[in-house]
Amino acid sequence: MIDPTENNGEMVNSSKSKLSAEEIEEFKEREDEAEDCWDLAELAIEIAESGDKIWARKLFKSAEDRAEASNEFCYIARSVLDKKYLGDREWARSIYKQALDKSEDSGDLVDIARNVASDKGLSDREWARSIYKQALDKSEDIRDLIDIAQNVAPDEGLGDREWARSLLKQALDKSEQIYDLIRIAEYIADSDGIGDRDWAQGVYKMASDKAEDIRHFIGIAESLMQEKHLGDKNWGWAIYQQALDKAQTAEDFVNIARSVLDPDYLCDEERARDIYQQALDKRQDAISLRIIADSVSNDFADFTLFDKEWGRSIYKQALDLSTDLFDLLSIISSIENELGDKEWAKDLYRRALKLATDELDYKKIFDAILSHNYVDDKSWAREIFTRAIDLTEDADVLETIVKSVNDGNYIGDKEWALTIYKQALDKTKGENDLIKDFLDTLVK
Repeated sequence: MIDPTENNGEMVNSSKSKLSAEEIEEFKEREDEAEDCWDLAELAIEIAESGDKIWARKLFKSAEDRAEASNEFCYIARSVLDKKYLGDREWARSIYKQALDKSEDSGDLVDIARNVASDKGLSDREWARSIYKQALDKSEDIRDLIDIAQNVAPDEGLGDREWARSLLKQALDKSEQIYDLIRIAEYIADSDGIGDRDWAQGVYKMASDKAEDIRHFIGIAESLMQEKHLGDKNWGWAIYQQALDKAQTAEDFVNIARSVLDPDYLCDEERARDIYQQALDKRQDAISLRIIADSVSNDFADFTLFDKEWGRSIYKQALDLSTDLFDLLSIISSIENELGDKEWAKDLYRRALKLATDELDYKKIFDAILSHNYVDDKSWAREIFTRAIDLTEDADVLETIVKSVNDGNYIGDKEWALTIYKQALDKTKGENDLIKDFLDTLVK
């Protein structure tokens, strides 16, 4: 058996290193600090790239000795095999054998077989085939079957498309999940996979017949419209219409509209607008309208209309329908985030204060205002806090106000904070420990 720590019959001699004294010192320190085989293997790679392959060989051996899991042995074997590092095929083969011994499931075996078969690996197709057969014996579900099929079909794998077809047929017979059917259809359609578009159409049809959830229909439509699959926009639109027939919530309509807008699929603004209008015609509650307005207005998301004026009109409808503080605060947050309209948001926060009926309501409002950094308006924040101090006797709310007034990121007015602190003590009769404990911070 070849000893990997030997080099052409001579034992390793670190005195032959091409590294500078500083590099040697740094690498030795890292070797001493290495916690696992990954650290040692990565260090070996760096040292090999720096020119000292003898030292790298010793480190790879240390990494091998520390390795325990199949994927760890695979990583070391790939590195040892790489011509940029050692290019040692025999040693890599022996490490892959250890990986096999440590393999626990079909996925581990597929990973080993893929490395063994690859031209960048051992290029040993026959050994790889036997490992794939072991993976098949250990397969537990259809995803294992699909995984094996996707690895044996490509030319860089085994180039065995017939075996892949057989495996995919077995997967289809057992498939119950829509996304599994989509994955199978994609690989069958892809020219880099099986490349059988007629068969793929049948699988997509099977998926659409079984689909019940909105996400399923969207996923099927998006998949079959991609050029590398079927590139069928007409069929994709027909499936979107099936999704629309089942759409119930604002989120359903928004998700369909965003998909229709996506340039990778239909990229159809007119149809997307029609879908948003269908959502508006159907939804009559404030939060649903807010969700639709968010999607119409948003200029940060990937696929929206960026139509802030339409969004503004929908937010107004949502405000008209808002019946409680939760709805109102949710809409205010969207108006500031999606429209960037701070003045409108400030007016609505004043409206929210009028709706507050108890201390919990006040705290919700202040938490919302805090999360938006007082709408970047400290003078307005002073107005809000002044009013709040008069309205509330709740210690938690008063503590929030004191801290915010004192914080330089917000108001930053220690003198006013001390005044509020004294008011808070009076209102709570000095019985709140949180407020009393905060005095030290104010004095500092």
